[in-house]
Amino acid sequence: MSLITALPDVFEQFSAARQKGFLTVMDLKEQGIPLVGTYCTFMP
Repeated sequence: MSLITALPDVFEQFSAARQKGFLTVMDLKEQGIPLVGTYCTFMP
């Protein structure tokens, strides 16, 4: 794993990971698989 110091590159990775997560959840729901999740709202 390499360290990315350019902020736009880092933001692009987070965006891609978030999109992949949403698509995975959508596929599981369409298959009728029950899901449970949590959402962290803690901010230091």
